[in-house]
Amino acid sequence: MKRLLVIGLIAVFAVILGVSQLSFNQSEDVSATIQAHEIKEVKSEEVREQEKEEEPEVEMEIDVNDNFADWIASAKSVIEDGLLDPRIEQTDYDEGFRYYLEAEAIEELHQKKEADLTDEETETEIGKAIEQDLDNLATLCTMLEHFQFDRTSELGKNGEAVEAIEQHEEWQEIPDGMRIAYAQIEMIIHDLDIAIHHNGKGETYGVTHTLDGENVEDLQYAGIGG
Repeated sequence: MKRLLVIGLIAVFAVILGVSQLSFNQSEDVSATIQAHEIKEVKSEEVREQEKEEEPEVEMEIDVNDNFADWIASAKSVIEDGLLDPRIEQTDYDEGFRYYLEAEAIEELHQKKEADLTDEETETEIGKAIEQDLDNLATLCTMLEHFQFDRTSELGKNGEAVEAIEQHEEWQEIPDGMRIAYAQIEMIIHDLDIAIHHNGKGETYGVTHTLDGENVEDLQYAGIGG
C-alpha cells in the first residue's frame, strides 16, 4: 500500500514541482537549521547553557513497540554509517544517488521490520504526534525519489533511468532542494531517536511533533499534497 502511495505521490509532485520550487525560492529567511546541513546546532552554546540553568531537563517516557524502536535505530544507522551498496562507488559517489538509495533503504527497512505503531499506540497523544512525524518523513523520502526521477527524466521519461548507473555521468546536477530534503530526513530521524532511545534527553533540531519541536513548521516539502 505504501509503495502505491509513493508512486501516486511522485505523479503529483511532477505537477506541483514548480510550486514547490517557488516556495523554496521564497523561503530564504527559514531557520538556518532547516536550510543547511552543515549547521549542526540549533542554538549557540551560550544560550543552551543559560536555558539549562533556568529550566531543569525533563526526562520523557515514550513507550513504543520493539519493531518500531528497532526501525528508528536502523534508520539512524543508515544515515550515520551509510550503505554498503557498490552502486554508490560505481556512480563516482554521486551525492544525490546516495540520498536516493538511503531514502529507499529507510522505507524498505520500515516494511521489512513491520515497524508500525500498534492501534493502541496510535490512540495516545504521543502516538498521534509520532504519526505526524512519520508522515513528514515519508513525504521527504518521496521527495528524494522524485528529485532523482527528475534528474534522470531526460534519459527515460518513465523512470527507467532512475537507477541506470551506467548513465550516471549524464544525470542532471543535484538541486538544492534535494540536499534540503535529505538534511530534514536526517534531522527528523535524529530527533525521533532522541525521543525514543534517550527519553527525550539530548540536543535536537526541534523538527518533530513528538518532542513539540519549535522548528516543525519550517520543514520544507513536508505535507505537500495532503
